[in-house]
Amino acid sequence: MDPRRRWAARLALVAALILAVLGQVYFFHRRAYLWDGLALHGLAALCFGLAWRWSLPARPRHPSSLAAWLEERPIPAALLAVGLGLSFTATLLSRGRTWQQATGDVVLLWSLGLLAAGLAAWFGSGGSAVGQVSNLPNVPEEGPKGLGDLRGVGSGGSGVGQVLNLPNAWRRWPGRLRHLPRRTWIEAGIVVALTLLAASLRFSALGSVPYTVGGDEAWHGLLARQVLHGELRNPFVMGYMSMPTAFYWPLSWALRLAGDSVVGLRVPAALVGSLTVPLLYLFARSLWGRRTALLAALFLAAWDYPIHYSRLGANNIWDPLFVLLALWALDRG
Repeated sequence: MDPRRRWAARLALVAALILAVLGQVYFFHRRAYLWDGLALHGLAALCFGLAWRWSLPARPRHPSSLAAWLEERPIPAALLAVGLGLSFTATLLSRGRTWQQATGDVVLLWSLGLLAAGLAAWFGSGGSAVGQVSNLPNVPEEGPKGLGDLRGVGSGGSGVGQVLNLPNAWRRWPGRLRHLPRRTWIEAGIVVALTLLAASLRFSALGSVPYTVGGDEAWHGLLARQVLHGELRNPFVMGYMSMPTAFYWPLSWALRLAGDSVVGLRVPAALVGSLTVPLLYLFARSLWGRRTALLAALFLAAWDYPIHYSRLGANNIWDPLFVLLALWALDRG
């Protein structure tokens, strides 16, 4: 049997067993959520079916069909199915729960679903950059041409084999860094400088500029305090002005680490606004080259509009970060 199909069958079988056990837990200990238990058992049956199908020898398929893609990439397909199943289960379990009800089981399933989907994308794109570097027999003399080539130019390959090559890949990275040309280091320095510029414009005098704390900021801070005090325990409901309450967890962590103050309330926005600058540079560089990437990153770092929203304890500035991540994923296919 193809090793990839064997691993996919094992993943589906493990997911089926976990979902079946969770279904039994809901039947016996959470009888108020009977339909959730039935949904868990239904997903377990689906995973059992996938495990059985992938344990059989592969059958020839039309190259353009979805079944052919599933046969050729069973590990990403299995991980994606597990991720969707776990996320859907988390959605079902979160129905009807109030602010004060514990949602540890839902958060765990949702996090595992995100992890499975991320691994599916990682394996589906041919493995990580480190895994691809491990396939290089020798370090090229002239080295990579820029930041875009730091991800490695391997001979391909994906799946479990690349995971097993990770130790060798990490040992090869120092050699690759020594062969980087000077202009690559200059470009990396420019990106770091732009990021530091963005951070300085967003973090300086954060507690006093802007001087007033608006109504939205105040509400966000109060709800973040409720998370700290255990009064808000459900990140899957709507809060102030129908905003998702998951946003208040990063705010609560900042209040705990940076202090219960205006600075602590605004630190997450300043951090996200600063990190969006290098992400925009890398994304624009991969599509339009260094000059466009430099202008775009400089514009984002110094423009007053994103600077203003990076200095507020609100969630507006988070949108560009997630939009860039979504566009990057779309571009990677």
